[in-house]
Amino acid sequence: SSGKILKANVAACKLLGYPQKELLLNRWSSIFDIKDNNYKKMLKERSEMGHSKAIITAIKKNRKQIQCAITSVVFVDKDGFEKSIT
Repeated sequence: SSGKILKANVAACKLLGYPQKELLLNRWSSIFDIKDNNYKKMLKERSEMGHSKAIITAIKKNRKQIQCAITSVVFVDKDGFEKSIT
């Protein structure tokens, strides 16, 4: 997984303080604390079960960290590429 953000809804942009075009230039590692144990557990569970719910640390544009309750699901797109919706 490249961690590239392909789409972002208005709520995510507002929560994180980014205009949509700017948020799409980021990767997961810029908007989530990927070293956090809860993030690692979420990835493991999502990998094993195909989905996960977790409370992880998000990093806003102003670098402020906030706790977010997320649901993340893995799927395969029409071209056979694995993607996730979070």
